[in-house]
Amino acid sequence: MNHKKKQIIDAAQSLFIKKGFTSTSIQDILNVASISKGTFYNYFTSKNECLIELLQLIREEIVYERKHLETSKEASDKSVFIKQIAVRFHIDRKHNLLALFSSLPTASKEDDELHIYIKTQYLQEIVWIAERLTSIYGKFIKKHAFDYAVSLLGNLHFTSKVMYDVKPHILEVETIINFSLSQLDNIINTHSNDKPILFQTEYFHPYMEKPNGSIKEFKFEMKQILANLEQQINHANEPKTSHFIDFLYGELEAQEPRIFLLESVIQSLIHAFEGSDNEKNARHLLTLLCYMEKQES
Repeated sequence: MNHKKKQIIDAAQSLFIKKGFTSTSIQDILNVASISKGTFYNYFTSKNECLIELLQLIREEIVYERKHLETSKEASDKSVFIKQIAVRFHIDRKHNLLALFSSLPTASKEDDELHIYIKTQYLQEIVWIAERLTSIYGKFIKKHAFDYAVSLLGNLHFTSKVMYDVKPHILEVETIINFSLSQLDNIINTHSNDKPILFQTEYFHPYMEKPNGSIKEFKFEMKQILANLEQQINHANEPKTSHFIDFLYGELEAQEPRIFLLESVIQSLIHAFEGSDNEKNARHLLTLLCYMEKQES
């Protein structure tokens, strides 16, 4: 990510949490980021767009952490799923999203784009949970997967709230997720395809992530990112990072790139850039790779 853009997003995030989204003006962001109004509008058309970009970056962080967990064990392992759900809780806490969301205005015509984005995010979370439940319990629950996903999410959120109210200092996210999942186990153990379905799969079709582009376009964007990263590293001091970039570029040139190798090397690249401005660009490579996988399937 461009350093100046990151500077703006970081300033905006701190202000949204400290003052609230509504109370933060664009001038406040300019003052904290030490930039001109023209610089801000080079990157964002509005404060809403700035927040959407921030939320998208956080989402990519969640996607990366969840994907990383899947590489260590089978995706059907319940312990992996528990950790993956916990990722959202931990990252939301890290970025203080509860405080940020509580300061958002109610939906209005002016804020439609922002509220649509947030609604899409949580409905995509339900889609992800439904897909994961199917991979864990088996395809025989597929028709009811969204019913089970909504039940799990509802149980999880309400249980978390009650636990926070009665014992705020011993809130163990993984314990609560495990408890909620065990409740779902009891329901699925009595599963029957004759059960009525409340949440039909087609209700969620608009929120099932469909990569907007072709494999060729995703490859091209990945190569652009790699070229940009290559320009910013010191080849003499960072030979391993340079090797990662060269390997990824070469693999993307292949007629049939090996996805598992690309994923492994991209994760090494993310680790190499950890803590730097380039970490988010490296993570975006993983997002694009996921899009390629979906287009191939």
